[in-house]
Amino acid sequence: MFSFESKSMKLSETQIDILTQTNDIKIHLIIAINVVTENDIICEENHQKLQTNGQLFTEELQNKHVHINDSVILTCKLNLPTEENVEWRKDYKPVEISNNLMVMSKNGNHWLAISRASLEDTGQYTCEYGHISTSADLSVIDEALIVVVHFPIKIEVIENGNIDIECKVNLPTSKPVWQHEGNLLQSSGRKVIQAKGTTHKLMITNITLDDEGEYTVNFGNVSSKTTVQIQVETDLIHRKQITQELYRNWMRGALALRYLKIGLEGFSDKAVQKQHNDLMKTLGNSCSTCTEESLLPHTQDQCPYRIKHKCLCNKGQKQKLRQVCPNGGFCGNVYNQIVYKHRFQDPLFTNTDIQKWSSDPWSVATCFIYTTGYKGKQSAKEVDCSGLLSMCMNNIDIEIMLGEVYIDGCTDAFAKAWEARNDILHSPNYQLSENQLNTFIRMFKEVLEIKDKHGNTPLKGEPGVEEALRLLDMVQQNKIEFNLEQEMRELREHGMSRLEKEFQTAKQQANFIANAFDEYCYNIVLGPSKAIVKLGNISSSLIKRSLKILRF
Repeated sequence: MFSFESKSMKLSETQIDILTQTNDIKIHLIIAINVVTENDIICEENHQKLQTNGQLFTEELQNKHVHINDSVILTCKLNLPTEENVEWRKDYKPVEISNNLMVMSKNGNHWLAISRASLEDTGQYTCEYGHISTSADLSVIDEALIVVVHFPIKIEVIENGNIDIECKVNLPTSKPVWQHEGNLLQSSGRKVIQAKGTTHKLMITNITLDDEGEYTVNFGNVSSKTTVQIQVETDLIHRKQITQELYRNWMRGALALRYLKIGLEGFSDKAVQKQHNDLMKTLGNSCSTCTEESLLPHTQDQCPYRIKHKCLCNKGQKQKLRQVCPNGGFCGNVYNQIVYKHRFQDPLFTNTDIQKWSSDPWSVATCFIYTTGYKGKQSAKEVDCSGLLSMCMNNIDIEIMLGEVYIDGCTDAFAKAWEARNDILHSPNYQLSENQLNTFIRMFKEVLEIKDKHGNTPLKGEPGVEEALRLLDMVQQNKIEFNLEQEMRELREHGMSRLEKEFQTAKQQANFIANAFDEYCYNIVLGPSKAIVKLGNISSSLIKRSLKILRF
């Protein structure tokens, strides 16, 4: 059974018996709510992103796709624990309650549930509270679901290695059932189940002999299966050969990542320059005096940030020392434009030098990169592939320059390549299977050959793209030779260097925690409630810093 947040729930045998013996939606909802409220977890980050501009819906309705006769639940949440004055509408008309459709409320949570969806249930559903509302589309699909990309028939992996088992279906579905040797599988420990759009993946790390056997994913009447075979360490020479081959594949993957970067460099430099030129023409003026410590970009009631406490206008005691840019508000205008042009309205200003905004295009562009470490970069050649990919995902101006291509920052070609880059560089054993390598190279090609809705490939004519595609083909066909012993020595040296950097980072984090605790104790004197709030803010900040370090 699935909860209102599409998370699996554990039911007792009695509850299962009741559910299987009745189609009454009222009974289904009563059992579901009792189970959900025991494990009600609300994501603070999503709460912060959705509660903007004074809205009262802290959780909004989400678009859903279901098949005929499937059950579906639409859910939203108000930041007021009210169950009154809330109305549900379908296509702007009040919904009609029946044995098949029910609405319920509890502690500010509001649900609309349909036990067996039909084509007539397709439409836009709205939850209204006074003058505010949240809406989403429900699509009931009559088309049969099929598997368009099956698992490979057999997967071989060495003991303690990692594997990804992936398939694709033609329609969105949120209810796949994974099994290993007939036993139900759920995400836990070494095994992670992931669903993104129409792609469904099982990732297993540190493979053991117990992981060998048949794996199946079922989507109702269709399924895909594969057999995993573990190669035991019986022959050291054979094991060395396998290890070297897997390491060679990893080197090929790293090289493919380098060629993808080469293909993106020319377009990135051109796009960054164009965005900067357009900004300067629109805003006029210039400034070289404001800094991150002194700038007040706007008043708090005009803040465009989704996560408002991260904005310079909400920086605690320092706010009193901030002032509007003396050069016609130039720096504040650039700051606001960067926020508006960021896909998630969450730029990273630690990557920039405000004093260079009027003269250096890349000082603006680096604000659109996910992670720190790009301050002072002045060209695409100085930015790694991760930085170029995240800039393309987050910068709305780049999407406009490419024409009508699909970019959402989560499931588009750039986002998939960015995830592939992380999988390659974060491989614990510096190993890749041939299947993994081919999948990653295919993702890199999809970036350089990205198509608009008319079937055109806007990047193909950019400098370096054709050469990058040719080199990616060579890597895929294994026409690149490596000196493994030399590469391993360089890798060990790189590893020691990185270990030293991570040690220093851990040391800084330890100091940060100690200082935070001292400040917490000091605030106890000022008042317990103020101290708790302060420690909460410090903990949130520390978690976010740690996540950025882990994302490398």
